[in-house]
Amino acid sequence: MEFCEDAFAISCGQHSRDLRIVVADGASASSFSGTWAGLLTQAFASQPFSDPENLASRLEELGRLWSVDVFRRPLPWHAIERAKRGAFAAIAGLSISESGGWFGMAVGDCCIFQFRDSELIEAFPISDPTAFTNTPTLLTTNNERNDSAVQQSRFVTGSVALGDIFVLATDAAAQFLLERQQDGTTLNTLRHLMESDTAASIFLEANRNLKLLRNDDVAIALVELL
Repeated sequence: MEFCEDAFAISCGQHSRDLRIVVADGASASSFSGTWAGLLTQAFASQPFSDPENLASRLEELGRLWSVDVFRRPLPWHAIERAKRGAFAAIAGLSISESGGWFGMAVGDCCIFQFRDSELIEAFPISDPTAFTNTPTLLTTNNERNDSAVQQSRFVTGSVALGDIFVLATDAAAQFLLERQQDGTTLNTLRHLMESDTAASIFLEANRNLKLLRNDDVAIALVELL
């Protein structure tokens, strides 16, 4: 797609070998939502949001950083007025510990999947492809409006084993992958997507044309524990 409001980040912890992967989906109906998605992913990659209280305490500063970035740009008056309404984004972040566990958090409809021995053993926070809606919970740059989203934030922990595959996906891709899970072709689909950027673009566009994949931004991250 010509403009993508999704964001992705990956890092290793500064004082450990914990691996952090995160995706965020900026709502295209809001201004500069890609910038907001980028700030959220960078913040998680630097230090994961550990619980609702930690998330709430950091959103105000992240919203301020978004405002500084956006309003220092030379914008026409109508863009300024639109930007004043704020930006919105969903997020899913994963931290894999060197000690053998994993931690995930999500707000909205970005998802984390865990596969083991070719079986899907975790789909978080959504496991039903019919559960995706046009009105997901979203974090916003206007911190006064984040209370409900923070209350609906989800956190999960699990164990890992060699050979496990983790996938993070924004909403359109997550729904598409869950639908493939119903006929057992999710991992084959992922292999197509991971062959190359060109193969992924062709595969996604073909499925958009077939109306199997919603015409939306797509971000997918895959980690295999070897």
